[in-house]
Amino acid sequence: MTIQRLAVIRGRFAPLTLAALAIIEDALTRADRVVVLVSAAEQAPSCRMPWNVAQRMEMAQAALAGFGDRVTFRAVPDWRYDREARSAAEAAAIAGAGKTIERLPDLPDAPELVVALFERGVDAFKGQVPDPVMAAIRAFSATEAFADLAEEYRYVQAYRKSWSVAPYPPVLVTVDMAIVHVPDGGEPHLLLIRRGGVPGKGTWAVPGGFVDPDEWLVDAAFRELREETGLTLSDAEARAALKGREVFDAPDRSSRARIVTHGFYFVVEGGSLPDVAGDDDAAEARWWPVSALRTLSGQLFEDHPDIIVRFLGLDVLS
Repeated sequence: MTIQRLAVIRGRFAPLTLAALAIIEDALTRADRVVVLVSAAEQAPSCRMPWNVAQRMEMAQAALAGFGDRVTFRAVPDWRYDREARSAAEAAAIAGAGKTIERLPDLPDAPELVVALFERGVDAFKGQVPDPVMAAIRAFSATEAFADLAEEYRYVQAYRKSWSVAPYPPVLVTVDMAIVHVPDGGEPHLLLIRRGGVPGKGTWAVPGGFVDPDEWLVDAAFRELREETGLTLSDAEARAALKGREVFDAPDRSSRARIVTHGFYFVVEGGSLPDVAGDDDAAEARWWPVSALRTLSGQLFEDHPDIIVRFLGLDVLS
């Protein structure tokens, strides 16, 4: 039996550029097959990465269609706070794909092209991306989804400009809450809110917000919990339900600024699921069965998938 030589390369492909295409084509001169790992599979579209993983994969597939089954695409998550989980997801994606593996360096992102898309329009991509990718981006630019992300981009730019007079780059502090309720005789549910404004309009998120100057972090968590959901736990009940807290501090976790968030994990047991309603900047609040969270992959705000798996376990989203 002939042993095929396999090469593996990873990138976000937001979008696939001519430079990245050339690297993959070069790999195909040395390998029988190439597995292309399209990363950030868990992330929702944003003004920094306007396409979900299926769209990014489709554009790349169109550009490499001439190689047929010599190129295989696999979606993989980033899991930025858990390198072991990231490596395990990558290993699972290439398991059984080939016998001899050459792991190529990750392809770099092209954030300047995304900025150009919102600043100068689709023509900024001329000479930068393959023709099939260009056609897909042109079609995307005529959609409502693109208009929403352009609004988000303008908001982010204005937000950054408002901080430009500060003597130092701002480092902001927020709180985010993973709240699980286990009703009598029922399965655990996680409380999520659907964001009503930019950034992340329409995405699902754990409740949270900015810390006021005179607040303890845990008090900010209780306040945001009530403001965004209408949930009426007393401070004493909330403290009794607090099961854990973690810091989530990836420098690029937010498009607005360097924002460090403190995550709080609450588990409330017994009774029925409390009524909740979106309030403040939340368009909707809803209890999601933990077993159904996988259906939200690619629809969760910023690094909130990481927050959820840190507290509830990797298997709830993978």
